[in-house]
Amino acid sequence: MNTLIGVGLVAIGAICGGLFALPSKFVEKTPWEVLWGLFFVFAALLIPVTGFFFVKGAWETWSGAGWVILYPILFGFLWGLGSAAAATAYKLIGISLGFAIIPGVQVVFGPLIPMFVQHPETIATTKGMVVILGILVSLAGVIGCGYAGVLRSRHEEINSDESRPTDTATANKAVQMAKGLFVCLFAGLLCACLNFAFSFGEPILNSSQDIHGNVQAIATLAVWMPALLGGGLAACGYCIGLLFKNQTWNAFKQPGIRHVALLAFLMAALHDGAIFFYGLGSQYLGVLGVSVGFALLFCGMMLVGNICGFMTGEWKGAASISRRWIMAGVTGLVLGICILAVGNALT
Repeated sequence: MNTLIGVGLVAIGAICGGLFALPSKFVEKTPWEVLWGLFFVFAALLIPVTGFFFVKGAWETWSGAGWVILYPILFGFLWGLGSAAAATAYKLIGISLGFAIIPGVQVVFGPLIPMFVQHPETIATTKGMVVILGILVSLAGVIGCGYAGVLRSRHEEINSDESRPTDTATANKAVQMAKGLFVCLFAGLLCACLNFAFSFGEPILNSSQDIHGNVQAIATLAVWMPALLGGGLAACGYCIGLLFKNQTWNAFKQPGIRHVALLAFLMAALHDGAIFFYGLGSQYLGVLGVSVGFALLFCGMMLVGNICGFMTGEWKGAASISRRWIMAGVTGLVLGICILAVGNALT
């Protein structure tokens, strides 16, 4: 029963996470740093602060945690840097290829590091081996979806530009690709740190429950609040740097900025909702809840995101081979989710 409850809560989080970027499709002619700067202000600063109205004894919990409080703050800050690095990677090598690599790194390191570091005794068990198998199958699904995006992007480039690149342009593109691949790996590792913030911040959650009497749903906020605030400092700092570099501050004076801010808030609410339901659901998934829950969350987000892509016409006119790869990737994600659920249910 606990597995069903946990999977159900994580599934709600996955729906929120898969939908959170959808409102950005309705923002036109707005600089990236304006939309996403507002998003990070809401998601990582303003919304987390409201947790003070719900978490009893928040300050006492953090002060009593000692050096453990540094875990969510530090890992959250690294997650914020990873989000900024991901944006840079997308500029260097494109969203399709970046989205093929960064999620793959997160799916591997996000669940496995807490498992290997905190619960190494579970690795050699049947339960542990099935969970690892589920993570690997999920990774194959992520790679399939990512490669489908790469093929779709190539098809669009061929149809839109028939010009032959010069040798110099080809060499420059190769250098840019090498830089982009390195940044993708770097971004994937750092973005996975948000899971480490929750995993290694578990003593804070327990203290919030046992000492200050917060229910499980509210106690998770005691960990997410410092993690998101730490990430907000890094991500908002990156966006502010872009605002100065690109001289795009005037965008905040445009007539449609209220519409942009409303959509950014909706994105932030969905993003933080995904984190909240993942944190709550993982508590019902047992000793490997953080590992299984994170993999389930990410696979579910990929599924929902691809469904949204189909519904909004992203795959309209795509080559048949890219359609076959996206279906294979989705199949891998579904199979991985099923294996993870079965593995977590094992004793």
